[in-house]
Amino acid sequence: MTKSNLFYQNYDLLFQSKDYTREVNQILNIYRRKNQKTPRRVLDLGCGTGNHTRELAKIVPHVTGLDIDPLMVKLAKIKLQPFAKRASIINLPIEKLPLKFKFDLTVALFNVINYISTWPELVSFFRGVKTHLTSQGIFLFDAWNGVAALTDPPRAKSWVVKTKLKTIICHLTASSDLWEQKTSLTYDLEVRTNGKRKQDKYLLLQTLWTPFEIRSALNFAGLKLLFCSPLGQPQKRATAKDWKIFFGCQR
Repeated sequence: MTKSNLFYQNYDLLFQSKDYTREVNQILNIYRRKNQKTPRRVLDLGCGTGNHTRELAKIVPHVTGLDIDPLMVKLAKIKLQPFAKRASIINLPIEKLPLKFKFDLTVALFNVINYISTWPELVSFFRGVKTHLTSQGIFLFDAWNGVAALTDPPRAKSWVVKTKLKTIICHLTASSDLWEQKTSLTYDLEVRTNGKRKQDKYLLLQTLWTPFEIRSALNFAGLKLLFCSPLGQPQKRATAKDWKIFFGCQR
């Protein structure tokens, strides 16, 4: 992963079309259907700039956002200042979070799982999740479906974001190694402000985990799979053609 000031500075604008409120309402409804109540303590893994964390903090009494990227954590802490009594942001991997932290619900949203590079790291991540779940705790996460992505690899795309102060042009290119099940995403950014232009690049490496690999890692970690659905359709069963999928697990 390469650092890019422009990427961090403009992250929320680049992904402004993402409906964080709807996604949070959906995961809370899944929890409520299972436990007949709203969770009191929620862990947001890979919280990034804190968009899901903020939406959770509007509803849940205690929310913790966790991320290993210090620059993302810095942005999230600023965003969550109005919710200081309900939310905290921590710069740690789940494996190093103190054992005193226990959560009714843990989430890892926006492809967090795909940033994990190796099988041992994936199992370790899931074990860390289990360690910090309450006895009836639930773990919900989304991911790229490796089966679909290997059949139909990610493609290049471009988009433009305009505000009153600036214009952001993003060219996203993807390079996939199907044998290694890896995809490199390069965000080529140009920001125009007051006649001035800045350019930068940001590189992300994602692993194309198959549903079987994810299920196996969950089993190794001692987590029980409740369902695997197409993203945004928790009542349906995922298929090999569903590019984005959603998992529900418990201890």
